[in-house]
This record gives sequence, structure tokens and C-alpha cells, in this order.
Amino acid sequence: MGGKATRSISKIAADKLHGASTDSDFDLEAEEKRIHEMEAKHALIVQYVVDNIYPYAPVTVQAKRLALDTPKDDCHDIGKLKKQTYLWITLDEALLSQKRVSIDMKAMYPIAVAIDNDGNAFVTDQESGQRKLKAEDMLALASVTQPPPPPLTPTFVTATVASLTVAWTEAPGSILDRFEVQYQKMAAASAVVKAWSVLTHDANSRQGALTDLTCYEGYLFRVRCRNPAGWSEFSATGGPFFTLAGAPDKPHALHAAVIADTFIHVCWAAVNDHGSPITAYTLEVREINEATGPFEHLYAGREREYLCAGLRPKTMYSFRLQAANIVGCTPWLESRAIRTTAFGRPEVQELPASCSSERWVECWDPREEKVFYFNKFTSQRTYDEPAEIAAARKATGDALEETPEMIFRKKRYHLHRDLRGNATVPPSAFEVAVHRATVLPDTIARFATASKKELLGKPRVTYHDEDGIDSGGLTKDWYLAVSKATLQSSWGLFRPLDDGGVYEIDPDADTPAHLKSFRFLGKFVAKAIYDRHVVALPLAPLVLKHLLGETDTTADLALLDPQLAKSLCWIETHDITDVLFDTFSITRANNVLVDLKENGRAIDVTEANKLEYVALRRQWRTAFAIRPQLDAFLSGFHTLLPAAALQPFTWHELQLLMSGNPSVDVDQLRATAVYQGGYDASAQVILWLWQVLRSWENATRQRFLQFATGASTLPLDGLEPPLTITLSDLSDDALPRSHTCFNQLVLPKYTSYTTLVTKLRFAIENTDSFALS
Repeated sequence: MGGKATRSISKIAADKLHGASTDSDFDLEAEEKRIHEMEAKHALIVQYVVDNIYPYAPVTVQAKRLALDTPKDDCHDIGKLKKQTYLWITLDEALLSQKRVSIDMKAMYPIAVAIDNDGNAFVTDQESGQRKLKAEDMLALASVTQPPPPPLTPTFVTATVASLTVAWTEAPGSILDRFEVQYQKMAAASAVVKAWSVLTHDANSRQGALTDLTCYEGYLFRVRCRNPAGWSEFSATGGPFFTLAGAPDKPHALHAAVIADTFIHVCWAAVNDHGSPITAYTLEVREINEATGPFEHLYAGREREYLCAGLRPKTMYSFRLQAANIVGCTPWLESRAIRTTAFGRPEVQELPASCSSERWVECWDPREEKVFYFNKFTSQRTYDEPAEIAAARKATGDALEETPEMIFRKKRYHLHRDLRGNATVPPSAFEVAVHRATVLPDTIARFATASKKELLGKPRVTYHDEDGIDSGGLTKDWYLAVSKATLQSSWGLFRPLDDGGVYEIDPDADTPAHLKSFRFLGKFVAKAIYDRHVVALPLAPLVLKHLLGETDTTADLALLDPQLAKSLCWIETHDITDVLFDTFSITRANNVLVDLKENGRAIDVTEANKLEYVALRRQWRTAFAIRPQLDAFLSGFHTLLPAAALQPFTWHELQLLMSGNPSVDVDQLRATAVYQGGYDASAQVILWLWQVLRSWENATRQRFLQFATGASTLPLDGLEPPLTITLSDLSDDALPRSHTCFNQLVLPKYTSYTTLVTKLRFAIENTDSFALS
């Protein structure tokens, strides 16, 4: 190409000299040099195109340079350029077959490349049509000496049940000619990690889709980029990103766990919900006889067992089960025929290996400070891991490791051991006598006169004008009643957030009287934790974080004040010139002006300083506005519990320490239950009772717990004494009774499931005082 270029340069220069006017100063050597540099640049671009545009497959390149007779001005179409080189790139089929090269790219051969006289390249293939590569970009690539830096982390764009779309981009200032995007399927903890696969090699795209997936699969993505000097390192891994959830799998089997003459206790294993929690298992039954009728509805809920009562002895029954989530429902699964027995003693059935672990519930023994296992169908207790659970864990590859619940219990155990480690003689009882109508002011007055030593004593509560001996039940009620009273608007200490479930400290509750109440409340909550009791004080996460010294997040502000969070976000992302006319100050109640910084009321918020304003505004709303109240609370709290005592806990765990577990687990309650007066674990009424509790929503279960024990939540250490269910000597027309001081439920021997439900519900909804029967 060099000889042809020299002749071309001479001819072009001579033509320019011949066409010049006699008085012009045309420099022949300079013109020849300029044209020579242009030809060299053109040759460099041609070589770059051949070597780098599609370097992943063996190709054959045919090149031809053409000149047009008529120059065109302002031409952009390939066919109208003054002078151009055409490259025709095809696959070398022989070499491709010989080397068994696998091609994974969007380009479809053959590829045509036209390079104009300015060095711009126009690439066309069967897949993506024509695209332009600028000369300056290719020259930069041709002369680069270092590989590009790693691209930015891939980001999620969108998902369907069968695809994931991700985006990627280069780091600022990168010189590159293509990306390579790789993906890897998320593997279970015990599974072998799969190798990375290539999603695309692409020079242009910054977005791509992974298709032909299944619902709720997780994938990781990473990307690297290339220039002629080499490949970059891979980006940080993006994800996992998940395809959308799908309908659940069809249930595998439906088993009879216990069979008696008038009931069958059926159970089933959990199904794969494909990323969307099960909303309901639906169970139906029908009697099998000569005139077999349609299935009748029995149950719809999230539990995976049901006691079907009211059956006839020595009769065949068939059940069917369906699972559903918000995406869809499964086909019905019908059980084999199951025959009730001739006699009343329940028969525990052998479950298959796939479902045998469903018998066992993992529980916590607060006295032994370790886990035990409870068999739901035989009421057996063991501290050794049952063989069925060990086999199920081995089958799924799960390691025997501590759950978050067990880790929390250990933290709590060490907390109480350290708090009581130096105590040689238990302090005397802390006597509390209050009126129910004025329980909060009476308690505040009692705490005001109590020393620290007195406060460490075990409470003994008396309600004026009420019968009842405090063996623990009245203390539980007192803690709950006082904490609930502090949330009343008349005290002005807290205000509910928009969702109605949690409370924040009222920023305006900073008067001396309010701060005195917060100091009391700090002592009261600390004493509840010390005494292993719970309080009804559902505080916003931000408040709990402040109590532990944790850093708040933007999500905390969004929960606390959604409108303010939205406004500050808008200020951050929009030009506020001639839009916002605020200063670095806020107006509190009673028109009190507070500066966010020194002399802030005289400083306007502008586009230049708006980020500082946003930061200060957030800081004020989430911290400074309630700082006096927090300091008062902590001063009282640390009277009984040193600050270091709670450092190992997260705010979630502090919430559990204060309020207990709001979810009433029926199996956990049943695991420690004690029976008296003629009842045992297999009595018909007892089995019905557990069935009733499973069928109720958690709020109704809490009311039952309040009725039977005096507290609406299960203590973290379990009930002490355990729930005791005693056979009543009254007829089945009588209501259940309770002795909350002893966690005792006195239950008549009801003759039907419906009667039990009616009587128990009436009892728990119409009892609000403590009187021993």
C-alpha cells in the first residue's frame, strides 16, 4: 500500500499546484506531507478495524479502496463519500471447524465495513444494521497502551418470570471498544458454585437481557471491558437479581398423623412458593360411601396441619389440598382413603421420611439455657436432635449452625448473667400499690421515692379495690398497663406514625414535666428488661437506634415523616433557583424559630448550598428535635442498666427485649403446656383447643394469651410457670376460667368443637379484671 500511496500523494499535490493561481504561495512539500499523514492515519484505522472490531472468530478480510470521480460536499451516506475503503469480513469456515471455536456474540457474518477519507468507519452486519465508529475514537484505541479500568457495577433494570434485564457502563474516562458481560446463577449454600457464563460480547450496548429462565431465580452479573492493550479487571458483582415470583409447586403428599374414632389429624410438607409467600393452604374432605358427595371446605390458612373433628367411627374419608399465593394456585392434591378407628384412643401414624421432620418443633428451655425438641403428635420432649430432623438437614445440605434466634438468646443470657453476677443476696420485694384508673401517675410517684436497690427487687403488685394475689400475673399486667398509658395522647410523650403501628417521641414534649416523665420511663423500661418482663411500647426503629447509638438512615426519615423525606429528595434532585425561598432555620410549635446553623435564619437556601441545608434538615428531624427527650430517657435507663450492657444488641433485638415476641406460636405454647385434673395431651378437647388457636389470627391469639396468662405476648423465656390446662368440674355450658397468676386455664369438657370455639371466644373478649374463681 506504501508505493501506491506515494504516487497518489504526488499526483494530488501536482493537481493542486497546477490549479493554483500564479500569485499563490503553494507549498508542495507541505501538501505532500499532509496527504502522507492522512494516508497513514487511514491505514492505521483499516488495520485497527481488521484486528479489533470482531476478534473472537477466525475471519477472512477482503479490502478494496475506491475513488469517486465527482467529489461531494456535506455527504454522510456511505455511497456518496469522496474516497473510501471497503472491508468484506467473512468467517473462515475451515479454520472455524478445525479449531472448534464457539462464537457467543450478536454480530452476524458477513460484515461490511466502509471507511471514509476522514477515517470514520461504518459497520454493517445482519443483526444490528449500520453503525458509525468515529475516527478519533479509533485512533485513541489504536494508540492506547493500558487496558481500561473495570466498568461500574451492573445494575438491575427489569424482570419478568422468565427474564432479567441488566445495565452496565464504563468508568468515567475509559477508552474501550467492547464489553463482556457474564452471569452466574445463585447456588444454595451447600451446592457447587457454577462457573460464570457469557451473556454478551458487545461493542455498543449498555443493556442486555438474560432469557429462558424460571420464576424466582437469582443471578449475579459482572462485566469487563477491552481495548487493544487488553482486558480490564471485572467489575464488582451486581446482584443477586431475581426473576419475578411464580405460582407455588403442587403439594407432594397429604398424610394422616393421628387417627381416632371421631377425628383425623392431617399434615403436609411446605411447598416451594417460588418467591411469593403462601397465602393459604385450602383443605377439603368428603366421606367415601356408596353415594359419595362433593368435597366440603375444612380449612384455609397458612398452617400445615389440621385436626378434622366430628367424623364417624369406622368410616372412610378422602382429603384434598391446594396451595396458593398472590401469583396463582396449584391443582388439587387428593389423599388416599383414610379410615377412622372403632375406639376413641388416638393412633399416631408413621410418617414417610419426606414429612417426618414435620412432627418436631424446636423450642428453648430457659432453665437449662438450651434447645429441646417437641413432638407435636406424641408430646415427646428430647434435648437430642431427632433423627428425622438430622436426616432432613442432611438431605438439604444445611449445616448445623446457630439460628439468629439462638444467637439472640445467648446474648440475652449473658446480659442477665452479667447484671446479676455480683449480687450475693437477692433484694427484698419492690412493693407497688396502684389504682387501675391512675396506674401511670401512681407508678411514677412510687418510682420517685425508690432507691436503686429497691428498684432491683422483684415487683409485688397490688391493685386497690381488686382481689388477686400477685404470683406473677399482676406484675405482667402492671408492666403492660403502665407502658400502654404512656402512649395516651393526654400525656403528650409520643405520637403515632401514619401507619398506626409504631410511635415516635413527640418533638414538642420537651417541657420540664415531659422530661421528668421520660426519665421515669427510662427507669421503668430498664426494670422491665432486668425483671425479664415485657412492655407494650412499640417504638419506631429510629428511637431504638438512638437508644443504642446506631446510625439512622434515609429510610428512617421516610417512616418518621414521609412528606418531609419526599420534599428533601426533590430539593436534592432539582434546581431550586427562584423556587425555594427558605432559610437555614425552622419554626417549631408556638412560632419558636430555631437555627439549623449559626445565624441560620439570615442565610438563604440556594442552589449552591442546598445539600448542606438538606443534611441539616434531616439531622434536625431525626435527632436534634428529640435530643432532650432521649437524654432524659437514657439517664433513667442507665440508672439500672449500664450503657455497655446493650452494646451487643441490634435495634431489632432491643425491640424483642422490650416487647417480647408479638407472634404467638401455637406449637411453642403447646410444647411446654401442662395438663391437670384428668386432661392429657391426647384428650379431644385439648386437641380441639390447639386447633382453635391455629385457626385464629395472631391478634385473637394474643387476646387468648392475655386471658390465660395476663400478657398478650409470649415472654422470651417462655411461660413461667408453664401454661397449665385443668379440667373444669362444671358442665359444658360454663365458660372457661383463668388464674393468670399461675398461667392456668380451667377448661370444661366440651362435647363439640363449635361449643369450644363459642365459649372460648366469649370468655377472652369479656374479661378485663383479675378475680380468682
